[in-house]
Amino acid sequence: MLKWAIWNIVGFVLCGIGAVILGKTFAETGFHPEAFDTREYVTSTLDVEEDFSNVSVSGNLEDVNVIPSEDGKCHMTFLTEKEVSCICKVEGETLVIRTEDDREWYKSIGFSGKSPAITVAIPGDACQDLTIDVNTGDILISGLIFRTLKVNVTTGDVTLDACDAQEASLSTVTGDVRGSFLT
Repeated sequence: MLKWAIWNIVGFVLCGIGAVILGKTFAETGFHPEAFDTREYVTSTLDVEEDFSNVSVSGNLEDVNVIPSEDGKCHMTFLTEKEVSCICKVEGETLVIRTEDDREWYKSIGFSGKSPAITVAIPGDACQDLTIDVNTGDILISGLIFRTLKVNVTTGDVTLDACDAQEASLSTVTGDVRGSFLT
C-alpha cells in the first residue's frame, strides 16, 4: 500500500511539473498553437487555360473545396506541405488534379494547426462531371451544377451548398454528408 501511495505522489508531481512547463511555454509563445508547428506549408496557385468538361480531384490528406470562379476562368490553389507535389493537367476532356507524397511514412509525422487544402474555382458551365476521391479530408462543393457528381472520402465530411446534379453519389466511411441541392 505504501509503494502504491509513493508512486501516486510521484506521478502527480511529474504531471504538475509537466503542466507548469506547458503553461510557461504557452505563455512565452503568446498562447498561439501555431508556434508549435513542425510542418512547413506552401501555397501554390495554378490557372488552367485549356478546355475541359470534367474534373477529377484525388488526394490523400487534403480538404477539397470546389467553388464557382468569380472571373469565369479556372484557378486552383494548393495549400500543402513543402515536400508534396501538386499535379494539374488536362487529359482528354478531364481536368485531373492530384497531390503526390513520395516521402517515407515517418517523415510526414508532425504537428500543425493548418489543414492541407485544394481549392478549385471553376466557371459555372465548365464542368459536367465532378469526381472527388480523397482518403482524409473535408469536401465542400458550393454553387455549381453538374450532370454527374461523385464524391468518395474515407474520413471526412461532405458538404454541398446550393448545388445540383442529375446524378449524385456521395460516400464517406467516417463523416457526415449534409447540404442542399437547388432542386
